[in-house]
Amino acid sequence: MAAACTAQNSKTIVKVFNVEDGELKYTIKAHKNIIHDLDWSWDSRYILTSSSDFTSKIWRIPYPEPSDEIEEDDSERLMLVCTLSHPSYVYSGKFFKDREQTRLMIATACFDAKVRIWKVESDHDRFVREGTQLQKNI
Repeated sequence: MAAACTAQNSKTIVKVFNVEDGELKYTIKAHKNIIHDLDWSWDSRYILTSSSDFTSKIWRIPYPEPSDEIEEDDSERLMLVCTLSHPSYVYSGKFFKDREQTRLMIATACFDAKVRIWKVESDHDRFVREGTQLQKNI
């Protein structure tokens, strides 16, 4: 289970819990402003966060267990896969299953009234953002 949390100082983090015992597994230093949406990938290996800081971010969740504990300050360096930049607030983001499972397919909805479809290619468990494939006014 994951929860997006914003402190009074606008520090935004994502807390990932083990559902079976309620234990906090990871704290991810996520965005510079409020997170509007959070989505798990179909295989529970990735989380997509969408924020009013004009970005969506893809986070790799260590599986099955990390060999060392990941500190919050190291979370971006160790867990961030990719940042998808937008021209305005991002209100929603969803993963879609790719037939070949060699890339991550994502749709984001932004305040500029456009839905963007992203594909993030995998190269031996490293990902490279291809960019925007499609933009559609909503």
